[in-house]
Amino acid sequence: MMLRPALAALTCCLAAACAQTDSAGRAVYAPYELGERPFADGAVYIIAPRGNGFMETVTLVPCRGQYICLNDIDGRALRVSQTRDYLVIRGIRSDEVYYLSPGGHGFIVKDGVRGIPIAWDGPTDPPRLDEMAPTG
Repeated sequence: MMLRPALAALTCCLAAACAQTDSAGRAVYAPYELGERPFADGAVYIIAPRGNGFMETVTLVPCRGQYICLNDIDGRALRVSQTRDYLVIRGIRSDEVYYLSPGGHGFIVKDGVRGIPIAWDGPTDPPRLDEMAPTG
């Protein structure tokens, strides 16, 4: 899985460079102009920083027609809703709500406090063995 675009989006958001400004110079956020939408091409892989310098990955998969499941199509069905700016996912952990924005970024609200930036990426083709073989 390639998370380079998602990590770039995470870096962008951490640097506050994702914000745009309106005619009065106020910062506004226009996520639907930034790129691909979550689940447009299938599964979504989320990467989030966790304590002690560790990164965690979470796999979310479209399943059962209209649901999103944790890990695979037989996983736990999650609660999903849509706001103007985010796809909101509840149920990964009981004390967290994930907000995914088009373009590969978002954040986690934990115990009601927004605080953990995340990056997500869609499916990619697995590398081919002949591309990984040493040359020369």
